[in-house]
Amino acid sequence: MNFGYDEISQTSIRITKSPGQSEGSAVVQRERGIVSVQRMKKVFCDECIEKILNTVQNKLLEEFVIFDADNKLFYPLSEGTVKIGRYALEIVYGSYGNYEIRIKYTEE
Repeated sequence: MNFGYDEISQTSIRITKSPGQSEGSAVVQRERGIVSVQRMKKVFCDECIEKILNTVQNKLLEEFVIFDADNKLFYPLSEGTVKIGRYALEIVYGSYGNYEIRIKYTEE
């Protein structure tokens, strides 16, 4: 299990996967929905920040993206299913603005 929390947006993520299983899940719990570009500059280059902001512009959840490390692409978090590499991500909107992401390894 892994987890993270951002103090500015008050958004947390909890990622769970059992050893030996081809499935896992992530839960995103939102509070304020604030994006701090100043904070992003500590971690990302300007080009990456621009790509992230363009990806989430006018989306329901602007403070969270999914990153495909193989293809160096950002995806907005929106309800539905997205395939990234060998993984299928089923994204389900829950109560109070929270999201659950069900992750399943696929053979392609």
